[in-house]
Amino acid sequence: MGRGRFDPRLNDATQFPVAARAGFGDVRNNPDLITPKLGALHFYQLAIPAPKPLQGSFDEEAAERGRQVFNGQAKCAKLPRAAAFHRAGVEYAYSRGDGDR
Repeated sequence: MGRGRFDPRLNDATQFPVAARAGFGDVRNNPDLITPKLGALHFYQLAIPAPKPLQGSFDEEAAERGRQVFNGQAKCAKLPRAAAFHRAGVEYAYSRGDGDR
């Protein structure tokens, strides 16, 4: 069993009713054996190449339209956090526990 810190966002009873009721957002283990390993895990996740989808497994035209909206009219690519869209780790600040950098 892991011995680390759980995400404090789990205390949101609207989004995570079971976790909030169980107090999972407040779990802290001493020693924390998980958090120190997250940086290496994040690096490993980013090093794994994304698999190519199987031919015909998705609508390529719809995906291209979505990419054009994301990068064009919706201006998502210009947002400060848009790069997180392309990363596996989404930059959660586990060490600070505040969920934002």
